[in-house]
Amino acid sequence: SSGIGLSMDDDDDDYEDVDDDEEEDGDEYDGDESDEANLGRVFMGVVRGMELSEAESMALRLCIARDDPHVRAALEVFKIERDEEDLRDTLKRLSRRTVEAMMREIEAGDN
Repeated sequence: SSGIGLSMDDDDDDYEDVDDDEEEDGDEYDGDESDEANLGRVFMGVVRGMELSEAESMALRLCIARDDPHVRAALEVFKIERDEEDLRDTLKRLSRRTVEAMMREIEAGDN
């Protein structure tokens, strides 16, 4: 497994659309351009549009940093299906589950 290979840095200053001929939203996955850079760009566009809470955002970052198999599976499905809404729903669910698991760990540690 080569890992997820994505970074969720919040530094939006580095995020620029280099192709001025793209559609305005810039997040739609172009089936003719199946390279990893395009997938990463679309993934980040989907994540930015999710309006995650701070805790959910941190949880999703943790999943990516841990090379979580559920995130990898979501990306593999996205490569095939090109369904941004499904990817968004899956990542949101994963981030919420991670937050809940972290909260349970904290509560268990307090007892």
